[in-house]
Amino acid sequence: MGKHRVKIGALVGMGPNSTAPFYECLMESARRLYGAVDDEDFPYFVMISLPTPFKVSGSLDHSAMIESLKRGIIDLNRCENVVHQYFDEMKAIASVPMVSLLEVVIASLKESCDRRGGIPAILATESTIQSRVYQNAFTSHALEFFHSRELQLCVNQLLSELKMHGLSDLAKLRWQATLDCVRKADCTSVILACTDLSVCLQGRCVEDLTFFDSGNLLAEHTIKCYMELVKTLGAKDDPSFFKK
Repeated sequence: MGKHRVKIGALVGMGPNSTAPFYECLMESARRLYGAVDDEDFPYFVMISLPTPFKVSGSLDHSAMIESLKRGIIDLNRCENVVHQYFDEMKAIASVPMVSLLEVVIASLKESCDRRGGIPAILATESTIQSRVYQNAFTSHALEFFHSRELQLCVNQLLSELKMHGLSDLAKLRWQATLDCVRKADCTSVILACTDLSVCLQGRCVEDLTFFDSGNLLAEHTIKCYMELVKTLGAKDDPSFFKK
């Protein structure tokens, strides 16, 4: 058996701009959680950037999306927000355990709400909102949330600009307009339920709002799961994470 018995599989590419940032989040979590430094200290990652029939505005072709996901489920770990409405179908196909992004976000949010209270705003794609995966999860956990049509229009415009031109000056203006809409609703926190939005926070401090970045939360949870699996299978066969 080789040194790396545990692999992390990640199905990404929805959208394509979120693939590299998620990989960086995984590596940073490895450094922070178990002190990875040398190349051999980091986990074995298998990442697939999967093209899917998704557009910022408009409804999804569900059968086409499921077929795309079937082709991409190889060593799968990660399910994007947009395709989380298909989580049960993917779980039935996958031959390895899957991490639910939605469950990770909800757990983090519940812990924060228990400490500080407040109502979070949901920033997500049109299709994620239409699927009601977040709204239903919030309701089942007795959590309050804010979402409005005005907020969704702001998010749609922001995502369109990010996909076309990245974090341009116009995208920064639309990001601020989105946050102004959140503040107008007296929200104290924001759920970035679209991994393409993570870039808006890079190097920027927003002191009056707490952010729950789904990509970062999932990366941290993934590395914690990796560490537990390595302990279970035998640390001698994987990168040594007993540095801290």
